[in-house]
Amino acid sequence: MRIPTSESTTTGDPRLLRQECILQTMEFVHLHVHTQYSFLESVLTVEQAVAGAKKLGMKALAVTDRGNLFGALKFYRCARTEGIKPIIGCELEVADIHNPKPSGDRSRNRLVLLAKTDAGYRNLIHLVTRAHLESAPDRKFRHPTVCKDWLPFYGEDLTALSGCLMGEIPRLILSGKFDAAKRAALEFEKVFGHGNFYLEIQDHSLPEEKTVNRALVRLAGETGIPLVATNNVRYLDRRDQPLYEAVSAVRRGGAAARATNAEFYFKSA
Repeated sequence: MRIPTSESTTTGDPRLLRQECILQTMEFVHLHVHTQYSFLESVLTVEQAVAGAKKLGMKALAVTDRGNLFGALKFYRCARTEGIKPIIGCELEVADIHNPKPSGDRSRNRLVLLAKTDAGYRNLIHLVTRAHLESAPDRKFRHPTVCKDWLPFYGEDLTALSGCLMGEIPRLILSGKFDAAKRAALEFEKVFGHGNFYLEIQDHSLPEEKTVNRALVRLAGETGIPLVATNNVRYLDRRDQPLYEAVSAVRRGGAAARATNAEFYFKSA
């Protein structure tokens, strides 16, 4: 089913959001949110996300589930009903699917895309659909993966965020490859257009983030690429962290892992 979109209802451009929602009141708008449609990677429902945004007085909200748009229609309707501007997005796995590295999953990098217009939404659909149809059959990747070569063909009317610690630029920074990270950032800016690519600053009290954030600030200064602050939302509030850990254990097949802290909640700022 087609979801009607327009600049006035689904804009994913952080500059416009800043103009409309932030500058006068210094409010924070969530642009990196996972719901229950990020299967076994979030315990936040669409309804909780929208209610959380409304409670905090936010005028807009993005949902960026991993590798799918299954919740887009539900989110759109729920947000509009509550007077929240819906921003339809997706967190994608990006790689060269024709030349995967022997390291498997390490060759995939996450990238957040937000639809600015109807055309951007259609481009997002094309990318997600191709990822499911073309990367899964050869089983070289465990998750639907977008080929990096596709981005120039479907980048129009999309805003891109550099992603979490599993994004290409943060990974390069953590590998001590600042110059390579700078080249990657400039490549993304070229693909999506000046002002449509943002370096994503996150703070979940992780030591790696401090290293990445310092480098991103430097990178922004050297390239003119703007910064945007996000929180990688996985649950509504801190009390839901144990439930999230339990669900994550199911995703790992019951394997134990280092518990995350309780910073991945729907923050006010």
